[in-house]
Amino acid sequence: MTDFASLQEKFDKDPALSKRFIADPVGVLKSEGVDISPQQAAELKKSVSAIGKAGSKVAAGSKVDVSVSISVRF
Repeated sequence: MTDFASLQEKFDKDPALSKRFIADPVGVLKSEGVDISPQQAAELKKSVSAIGKAGSKVAAGSKVDVSVSISVRF
C-alpha cells in the first residue's frame, strides 16, 4: 500500500518530480506504487492536461504545486 504522506513529502521536496508528474501523472504515480484503474488513469491524464494548458498562460518561473488527496465515494 502506498504511503501518501510520504508521497506528498516527495512532491513538496522535489520540484523535478512535480514537473514529471505534469508530463506523465499516471507513470509517476504508478512508479510510486499507486494502483490506478484505466478509468482513473484516463481522467487523471485529462485533468492534468487541462491544468497544464491553463498553466501555460501563467507567468514563466511560477512554481508548480502538486498535492495528493484521496476521495472515497459510496
